[in-house]
Amino acid sequence: MPIANSRSRVRAALIATALACPGLSSAQVTLYGLVDVGVEWSNDDANRSPNFATGTVAQGDSTLRMNNGGSRLGVRGVEDLGGGWRAIFGIEHRFAPDTGAAAGGATFWNGFAWVGLETPWGRLTAGRQYNPVFWTFLTMDYTEYGLYNNWAGASTQANFLSTIGPIRTDNSILFRSRPIFDVTASLMYAFGEQSTSADRTDIWGASLHWRRGSWERAPGTELQAGIAHHRFDGPGARPATFLESVTVAGGSYRNSTFGVSLAYSMLDLAGGSIDNLMSSIWINSGRTGINRYAGFYLNLLHNDVSGFAGVANGKALQWGLGYIHPLHRKFWIAAAIGANDISPVSPAGSAAAALDPLRFTVAIRQFF
Repeated sequence: MPIANSRSRVRAALIATALACPGLSSAQVTLYGLVDVGVEWSNDDANRSPNFATGTVAQGDSTLRMNNGGSRLGVRGVEDLGGGWRAIFGIEHRFAPDTGAAAGGATFWNGFAWVGLETPWGRLTAGRQYNPVFWTFLTMDYTEYGLYNNWAGASTQANFLSTIGPIRTDNSILFRSRPIFDVTASLMYAFGEQSTSADRTDIWGASLHWRRGSWERAPGTELQAGIAHHRFDGPGARPATFLESVTVAGGSYRNSTFGVSLAYSMLDLAGGSIDNLMSSIWINSGRTGINRYAGFYLNLLHNDVSGFAGVANGKALQWGLGYIHPLHRKFWIAAAIGANDISPVSPAGSAAAALDPLRFTVAIRQFF
């Protein structure tokens, strides 16, 4: 079905709903999305499943497949309440366009699902949403958490190759202030909602983000600096691998054709047989191009892990290089390659120590 026809029908349905419900007629509802499909080649190592605890590796073969680059369908809404107050909400579904299945599991609104208020002092939201660490690094990573080996990393709670830990939090309350002297402050609390287990933990988060310039609205010089911290607390027996805290800090500079950034992330893990496991990562991002979007993008992740039982104290290097070329403001083509040298942090002498994953993709992106 043509996208234009689909959008017309959705708009007609929203208008009909608004007319049928006078209380909604003043609300502004926006439908948006992205369909991103690529063809990816990956080598044998990229398709193997290493077990770092035992040093074993499941068999894998190089393959050619279709993949998903972050396709989504979302709805945003806002209604003016007067006096500088507005009711706001957002829901977003992530999916795999090659199969139509929900991405990342069975949760339908797996992107986010939140509701809140925008006030003269800032915005207060509740639900499943992005956290302070996410917002601190989003625009310092010039791929904006896209392409291979972006700053979001593994985005898991208990992976020593993760870069910044989880980027979304369920059951959370988040306050983001309006900028004061170009500084935005964020404060978050997420309810673990488990009374006898630490599988789901309470999370505290806070950040300060300074931003001078407005590259997104009017391409020009932009400077940024930010710091954020998450603390994970949980009652009961801890799982085998438990992320206790994440601390990140970084800065960036960019203009319409060039950008460079540098950041540092430190993950403190514990629990089970793990004692004082530390994972520290230096993260670099850069772009160069002929205009605001078209150009080359590079990300580098330098992981340094220590204290993990059975894992060598070493430094892993992960990198991703991509090229993006918009054929239209909302239709892009992209190519990317990503490689991971994880052998320095693998158990010495094990089959997992020889892994060198390599991936390459060519993709098309349609925004709407």
